[in-house]
Amino acid sequence: MENPHYSHDDHVMGLVKARKRKEEERTRHEKILNHTHVAASATPPIGLVPMLQQIISFFQGNLQVYAQIRIQGT
Repeated sequence: MENPHYSHDDHVMGLVKARKRKEEERTRHEKILNHTHVAASATPPIGLVPMLQQIISFFQGNLQVYAQIRIQGT
């Protein structure tokens, strides 16, 4: 005897909803992983920032020296 409050169609609809929820969770999880991977790959390696700061400082020092030479040379 079939339960009047619970039919086969209700069961199928429940399975469809569960599958849809699972797909949404998987999609959400994949998006989080993708964003995490992008953020991690955009992070500079350790030591790169201080090295770039030294290079910039070196070039700024050279610019000051060249500017003084131009001012004194004219």
